[in-house]
Amino acid sequence: MVTRYHVTRRGKGSYAVKKENGKKASRVCSTQNEAKQSATHFANRKKDGGCVLVHRARNTDYGFKGQIKSCS
Repeated sequence: MVTRYHVTRRGKGSYAVKKENGKKASRVCSTQNEAKQSATHFANRKKDGGCVLVHRARNTDYGFKGQIKSCS
């Protein structure tokens, strides 16, 4: 089974990298691009590969309400 990592926006403009079904963020970054790179690094370390899902938070103050941007 492929491990999925989610990049979501947090309050105050930071971004979290979270393993699917994880309780805590694996990493908190100041930009979405930095969080995506970090998630890709985590995904590439897995033997079975990994998937990075970037959530777009549109018209919200914070959170990951919105569309999934990519899976790579």
